[in-house]
Amino acid sequence: VYLKDTQTLRGGQTVFVSYNAPIGTGPLQDDAGNRVSKFTQIVSNSAAGAADNNGPQLMPGMQGIELLADGKTLKLKFNEEISRTSFTPADLKLFVDGQQSAATFRQDLPQLDPADTSNRTVLISLNDAHSFQKGQSLLLAYADITPNDAIGITDLAGNPANAFAQQVTNNSAIDTNPPSLSSTTAVDPAGSTFSITFSEQFAQTQAQINDIKDAFSVSIDGQTINAADFNLNLTNQADPNNPGQQVSRLNVALTANARVAQDQTVAIAYDPDAISDPSQRISDTSSTPNNLLGFGFGQFAHHVGRVVRIEVFQDLLRDFLRGHCTEQIRALLFV
Repeated sequence: VYLKDTQTLRGGQTVFVSYNAPIGTGPLQDDAGNRVSKFTQIVSNSAAGAADNNGPQLMPGMQGIELLADGKTLKLKFNEEISRTSFTPADLKLFVDGQQSAATFRQDLPQLDPADTSNRTVLISLNDAHSFQKGQSLLLAYADITPNDAIGITDLAGNPANAFAQQVTNNSAIDTNPPSLSSTTAVDPAGSTFSITFSEQFAQTQAQINDIKDAFSVSIDGQTINAADFNLNLTNQADPNNPGQQVSRLNVALTANARVAQDQTVAIAYDPDAISDPSQRISDTSSTPNNLLGFGFGQFAHHVGRVVRIEVFQDLLRDFLRGHCTEQIRALLFV
């Protein structure tokens, strides 16, 4: 008797074999043609390894669940080989930015990941009407609410997967939102540096930022300083609101000729229209890049802690006066 490839026995398990063919018609018989009667017999089990009574567990942290670039496929990585990948609609719940989503999963597409030869990775797909963008915070919860039926994720021994609720590593390439200003640091005590953090990572390199430096202007108390009196340094850092994602930070350094004194306001502006070649304008890393909108804001420097007061200019100010409190204004307008 050979078991199927997906079925194995382990030491310590009690094994019976039964033969229940109808009398006089069973396929087993001796050389004289006498057919074997029905029987149930215990089998001596000398298989190696202990019996597996533990359900598969989702891998912890960022390696557990990943949303792929298509924004629709989730990859679930378990700690052991998976046999069955099915689920009912009620088994899975998806939360987006802290709220339960109405998104549902296709029940005809769960499968083992062909790229994982260990058979520990399950792929599940959202229905066509749903997808998620880069930057959204996702959490997936799973529990087999009918554990005694033939539906649910199991290991080779038939143990149902343990319930879980875990953050999703969002690697979606879908992005329709332009990068926006997120936060700023105060002018340093020497009056020479401050930084701006954005909501996404830029596609540009430091060299490319230098090539379009003329699109930036810096002023102190309303007087524009020479481009030679400030430098821009582009860096990337982890997004505190979305683990695993990077955001860009623009560090502004003023030369000795343009230090900010006590009670002076230093302002920086970016005008994409000053860049004649549209392909050089600052954008995010989306497969269909979204350009950074023009901006301008200022910092009022005090000696005491260098407190920062954000002042919204140009289009942002007009939006504010019209009553349109955009996300960009909310991020920047504080005292």
